[in-house]
Amino acid sequence: MNNIKLNHEAEKLSSMLNLTSEDGSRIRNIITFETIKSSVLLEELYENESVAPRNIKTKSGCIERCLNYLDKNEELALFFMIFLSLHEDIHMAHYVYKHMEQTIEKHISKQNINDDDNIENAFKKFLLEKVKNTIKEEFDIFNDVINCMKQANYNYELFEDIYSEKHGDLTNSLSKAVATAKRNFGISNNDED
Repeated sequence: MNNIKLNHEAEKLSSMLNLTSEDGSRIRNIITFETIKSSVLLEELYENESVAPRNIKTKSGCIERCLNYLDKNEELALFFMIFLSLHEDIHMAHYVYKHMEQTIEKHISKQNINDDDNIENAFKKFLLEKVKNTIKEEFDIFNDVINCMKQANYNYELFEDIYSEKHGDLTNSLSKAVATAKRNFGISNNDED
């Protein structure tokens, strides 16, 4: 990596490494794809995560799979800069997506607010349903990603073609879900590329 020439006039990470914005988006999409793929495979193939191979359930396994898509030293440098925050963001947002609706449903049943004859209970139920629908709408992107991933048989190149044809840029699509998850957990946004 000693032969990387930096552009000190650039403001974006990709430009500093003499890469295009498209290169940066591609790297973010690869990280996103491999992060979600790991979660989906763990859920679908293993009842008990402890028996799953370590290369499916660890960050190092995700990094190893992502590195297979990178050709240039500049891409490798940008990958590690982006990976540090994006992997955790996507992992956390996917976790929220999987568990938020269940949590709201439990809260509704725990509060015993099925009784519409009480105006206070009806209002609580209305608000919780509105929150659930808003969250579901913002996190439905994960359904789209997972469906395209399965349609592509977990092949990134095929996934990228299918997803971009149907929905456009993956990183832009997921940014709203990540921001919502961060906001709901009080996590501050990190500046990225």
